[in-house]
Amino acid sequence: MNIKFDEKYIKNFDEAVKIEWLETNKLGAYSSSTIFGLNSRKEHGLFVVPTSNPLKKINLLAKFEETVFVKDFSFELSSNQYENSIYPNGYKYLKGFSLNPFPTFHYEISDRKIDKSIILLHDRNLLIVRYELKNNGHPVKLIIKPIIAARYSDDLVKDIQGINPDSYMDENVVKIAPKSDLPEINLSYQKGEYTPAALWYHNFYYKNEFTNAVPASKNKEDLLNPGFFTYTLHPYDSFEIYVSLDQWYGTDYEYLLRKEKEYRKNIDKKLKKLPVFIQNVSKKLETIPLFKDQVNFSCLPDYHTAQCNIRNSILAMNDSLIVQKKENKINKFIENCLIKLKNGLLPEDKKSTGKAQNCCVDTSLQLINLGYLAYRFYKNSEFLEKNIFDPFVAIIESFRKGTDFNTYMDKDGLIFTGDKNTNTSFIPILNESGHVIRYGKLLEVNIFWLNALYIMRFFSKELNKSRMEKKFNKLIENTSTNFIEKFWDERNHRLYDLVRDKINDATFRINQIYALSLPFQILEKEKGKQLLYSIKNELLTSYGLRSLSNKDVNYVGESVTNSGSQDSSKFEGAVWPSSVSDFIIACVNYGDINAESVELAKLIENFEQLFNQNCLGYLPEYLDGDKPHNANGSAASIVNMLSIFKASFYFYKSKNKNKLNITA
Repeated sequence: MNIKFDEKYIKNFDEAVKIEWLETNKLGAYSSSTIFGLNSRKEHGLFVVPTSNPLKKINLLAKFEETVFVKDFSFELSSNQYENSIYPNGYKYLKGFSLNPFPTFHYEISDRKIDKSIILLHDRNLLIVRYELKNNGHPVKLIIKPIIAARYSDDLVKDIQGINPDSYMDENVVKIAPKSDLPEINLSYQKGEYTPAALWYHNFYYKNEFTNAVPASKNKEDLLNPGFFTYTLHPYDSFEIYVSLDQWYGTDYEYLLRKEKEYRKNIDKKLKKLPVFIQNVSKKLETIPLFKDQVNFSCLPDYHTAQCNIRNSILAMNDSLIVQKKENKINKFIENCLIKLKNGLLPEDKKSTGKAQNCCVDTSLQLINLGYLAYRFYKNSEFLEKNIFDPFVAIIESFRKGTDFNTYMDKDGLIFTGDKNTNTSFIPILNESGHVIRYGKLLEVNIFWLNALYIMRFFSKELNKSRMEKKFNKLIENTSTNFIEKFWDERNHRLYDLVRDKINDATFRINQIYALSLPFQILEKEKGKQLLYSIKNELLTSYGLRSLSNKDVNYVGESVTNSGSQDSSKFEGAVWPSSVSDFIIACVNYGDINAESVELAKLIENFEQLFNQNCLGYLPEYLDGDKPHNANGSAASIVNMLSIFKASFYFYKSKNKNKLNITA
């Protein structure tokens, strides 16, 4: 990945400070900040490491504070956000920032050119920070102060009591252990000196965490500086600090750098014909610990949030791990999800909000869809028969007979779910009183229900279970007929959002796309084309589909909170990049793929620009529905990364064959 920001761009501080960088490794560690090195989120940190809990990471080292002495004059390189000011003003000396492939800050101070590079190794929890004087002339003296956070990444240091401020020396290794229940930090160096001198820095402020609901005082913290490094840089000389959890005595920086560069440039041969930015996405995904065996299989890491969502994890499996042919991992994931089943439902990982309970009842139906896709790819009949068929049947039976959260199959074969106090959808819309608006026969639930019935009929036939095949066929006949009769909106040529009592809610939401993109087509060709036209006209943007039609009276085209905090616009008009792969599949199923191939290619290529904005090399969780589609939510959504990778992989692989085979 080769991204550069020049001095002209960087001079616009208010805009440039919104740009973030993120380096991750396979072990779950990350390093992240803005292109000024100013931490604008509490999750920003130079060295953030994983724990046994997939929802928790530990921010050990927040940053380095650097002072440069040139001819006895001192200059501060760093910058920090305080509530009413930025101090120091090191951003004024930043002349450029590049990511090629590592984050590199290019400073110029009194004609001295200094580069600072940050390298997080992909296969070990080792971070290298390098300072290099890039031109001839007078030497410069460096003072480098490690700023210790020693807290969980979603927390703040609110009380300095009980923190050990001391640092200890051992053969060019500085050991810092501020808290007994957190890992020790090891700072290794081969030259220069280290001087213990504990000092507290007060009132760091994280602007991107601010919302109207959270006072600014809640986004401040005090951080520890246990001492400082001193080294004099001569022309073309360099100074490295190695940050690790254990003692690191390695001295060959060039060897480590070469290995890391080789790894990042090594692109899978099957991706060579894809656009370069999609190849870069693939490499990014390789350094993210997706569904590691030793942690919770239902957890998908987003950055910089600590969210865990089984539904998103299942979608992620659909989008990437199947493409990458990791059969053992996907089978293990399905088995772990089946263990979590309770009365045919999978638990909702997000906390309830307002007066309503939360449970996405379609998640277990999504699991059945994942099982089908895995079977179509791997043709593993033994795993189907011994491991998943009976549990999948049990899921269907739970819905048919009735289960938790007022979820049951009505006489018409359709699923009724929820009530005014129970949200059972992934679209949690509440009224001003905190009561659920979307309950009854929900569109997305019944789409996934009907798709699941088709899948179970297919599985029954594959396993020669004729009685079960007949049973599911009967359910399909009743359900499919009533689905079209009750959900099809003939006037608007689309589907109703929900059906309840005498209510036919015509709200046009992103969930409509599922009727066109799942493996089994539930709409006849003409109706599908009509619906696809409406989706293109009201939901489609340059970066995916809006969550709500821009013609709706409740449409919100611009987020109402700062970046980093979720708001109602996510479900009332925000753009979801994860919808791109579903949209492309819908075009394959119901559009003229030859006529639309140029537009679809353009849609994918739009993301190249988006990858170079916001959090560099990543996609945000969602964007504003209106142009210029500003980013919001999680800075780096892995679900979105996987979705665009899948969409690109299949599109470019198949576009010369006049047939896209995405679902089989």
